[in-house]
Amino acid sequence: MREDINDISCEIIAAVGCAKSSFVEVIEEAKAGNFEKADALIAKGKEQYKEGHHAHSKLLQMFSEGQDVEVNMLLVHAECQMMSAEDFQLLSQDFLDFAKKIQSDHT
Repeated sequence: MREDINDISCEIIAAVGCAKSSFVEVIEEAKAGNFEKADALIAKGKEQYKEGHHAHSKLLQMFSEGQDVEVNMLLVHAECQMMSAEDFQLLSQDFLDFAKKIQSDHT
């Protein structure tokens, strides 16, 4: 039995929402110079994002098998949150790398 599209959308939202929160925390930890914690949060966020990506893959598989994947506001929100979390991942990694460089230049 296939999971309902709304259930899968909620899985995506929950997982990537947690990932985005982790990536935001990376920036806060990097600003404070807590690079080990920031590195751990990057890894945690990537794992959380991966969970959302796996849920998203279920929808793609349903679509590729010819099933009707009805687009509704919840699915649109899930897609938007997924893209936002991906953007935050890239930005938080760049911010962390930059903060580390600044610190190493001053030591």
